[in-house]
Amino acid sequence: PVDARLRDLARSDVAAVLLPLSSLFLRRPFAPGRALIDAGGIVALASDFNPGSSYGESLPLAMSLATIGCGLRASEALVACTANAAWVLGVDDTAGRIAVGMPCDLAVFEQPSLEHLSYHVGSPRLAGVFLSGHQVA
Repeated sequence: PVDARLRDLARSDVAAVLLPLSSLFLRRPFAPGRALIDAGGIVALASDFNPGSSYGESLPLAMSLATIGCGLRASEALVACTANAAWVLGVDDTAGRIAVGMPCDLAVFEQPSLEHLSYHVGSPRLAGVFLSGHQVA
């Protein structure tokens, strides 16, 4: 059964921002991401780069921990750190998605599949970085 607090959060228009690197660094339980998604909640994902609680800026590592510790699927982790994170920041009209007419700031990783990016814990090989649609690295 879903906890009443999770149910209320899932029924609201408030996003739960999961910070799995903080859970790792602080040795705290991971957020109940799977329960929130199953209850219909909005889940976003961030690294929480912060020397006091999460001294790591790796979004791929946050995605890995979200799948391992929070129960998200690889596709859910990707949406959580792109489209849903952009929605939380109020920039979903210009960020968080790849679509015709949208600006393109994008990191491309050399991985055989989306699942490999999320489930392969570590530093995936960066294949390219695009800013405003132009490759810069």
